[in-house]
Amino acid sequence: MGKVTGLIFTDAAHTCPACGKVYKSREALEKHLRDKHAKTPAGEK
Repeated sequence: MGKVTGLIFTDAAHTCPACGKVYKSREALEKHLRDKHAKTPAGEK
């Protein structure tokens, strides 16, 4: 595992461009983007 600086791993930086949250894997970031920032047509959830 890489060096830890605070709560952010320096060798695993996958940062959300919308809110700045940092994830250890690209897959976790992609899930976050789908769950939290996906745009849906009006009336759909």
